[in-house]
Amino acid sequence: MFGMDWLMRMQNEDGSVLSVMGLSHASPPSSATGQSLYGPANTIATRRTAAAFALGATVFRRSGLSQLENYADTLHNRALLAWQWAETYPDSIFHNNRDQNNSRGLAAGNQEVDDTERLAAKLEAAVYLFELTGDTQFRALFDENYKQLPLFLWNNVVDQYRFRHQSMYKYYAALPDATPAVRDEIRSSLTAGYNRNGNYIERLVSQADPYRAFIDHYNWGSNAYKSTYGISFWQLNKYSLAQTEEVDFLQAAESYLHYIHGVNPLGMVYLSNMGEYGAGKSVTQFFHAWFSNGSPKWDEVGVSEYGPAPGFLTGGPNKFYDWDGCCPSDCDSPVNNARCFEESIQPPRNQPPQKSYKDFNTSWPLNSWEVTENSCGYQSDYIRLLSKFVSNQGFSSVIPGSSERVSFGLESVKKITVRNNVLEFSLPANVRAGKPVQVDIFSLSGKLLNTVQIDSAPGKNRVDLPSENLSSGTILVRLRMDGNTVFRNMVYLK
Repeated sequence: MFGMDWLMRMQNEDGSVLSVMGLSHASPPSSATGQSLYGPANTIATRRTAAAFALGATVFRRSGLSQLENYADTLHNRALLAWQWAETYPDSIFHNNRDQNNSRGLAAGNQEVDDTERLAAKLEAAVYLFELTGDTQFRALFDENYKQLPLFLWNNVVDQYRFRHQSMYKYYAALPDATPAVRDEIRSSLTAGYNRNGNYIERLVSQADPYRAFIDHYNWGSNAYKSTYGISFWQLNKYSLAQTEEVDFLQAAESYLHYIHGVNPLGMVYLSNMGEYGAGKSVTQFFHAWFSNGSPKWDEVGVSEYGPAPGFLTGGPNKFYDWDGCCPSDCDSPVNNARCFEESIQPPRNQPPQKSYKDFNTSWPLNSWEVTENSCGYQSDYIRLLSKFVSNQGFSSVIPGSSERVSFGLESVKKITVRNNVLEFSLPANVRAGKPVQVDIFSLSGKLLNTVQIDSAPGKNRVDLPSENLSSGTILVRLRMDGNTVFRNMVYLK
């Protein structure tokens, strides 16, 4: 709701939505005193907000909570206002951070898009408004224009840069009142795209990535693409698309979550400051004004008093990382030139793609933001993937090499540790001491390495790990009581 509330504040009374906001920054954020600047309303911001409000209204109504009905009604009305404004002004363009309109310095980058993305945003809003209102004008508009995007224009192209398009198509095709012929054509094109040689499914079948989390390109924001790939496979499972006996799509989706959680070449959890939550190695610092470089309180875990807030996802490995173009000797002054050598940048420079990362927070001219900057976009993609394996009862997973889906409560087992090749864990107090517990240990590929039967103890329970091939790496641990799986987790062996 916080995100929706912010969008409401960005919407004008006529339904238009302001294009961009440049924040005043400080650390902590409550100490910021400068002005925040806004760009004027434009078509793309208004269309995407119409889509967000329409989908939000549907989701809040679907909750069945009476206290959310008024909120859903508000979103409904605002979605229609935004739609109407964008229909009246379909070519309202604003390029922020540009000299020609005196907006240099207004936020980072440029939020404006091209005609293709404006059309995609229009179709996305139409899909969600059709579901929300049942008004067939939105379905008719979608049906007339759905072939004007790359999936159809470029012979069933499916890639990591058009996740929004692909999600929109899947969503429409699953609506009960979608036009049957359009639905069937969309499903056929998506299936062809995901099965294309060298694409999503082929890469899984061929085990192109040793960490079972293949993406095409490790560029700026690669961790977000890890999340959207994972969501894509979850969607293939949900919507029964591109089925193949060679790949379990649900298990594939979870592998991308594991990558972010540490199953990667660096053995790093790409979330900040997660040591207190069980991570043996997580992000200690990242580029952000709130947790600025050198801050005595917020900069770095183990150096600053607190380190950054926990749970922020960083951009991830970027094989195109480089220091600023002024380095090594043209940064305006000897002092600035010296900053080029403030610390080593190998890594992330001159490394294999998945190792093009460094845990650092050094600003210009070393430009740490190219790998460690966080983003609301990265965070929301990650949370969306994580949500597929979490509920208010706990979380669930898939045992590799089987169809078994395991659900278990968040408090079912206390933290698992490994000391001197011994696995240690504590069962909850409501488990009777002496109750038989089966401990299964798997390799990451799903091979059963060892099964041990123990009688649970009220304190620490200990299991010797099999010594062969387990000097380092990651194992999967499953605990079973009375024939039921009560816990399953990954353990990283240093």
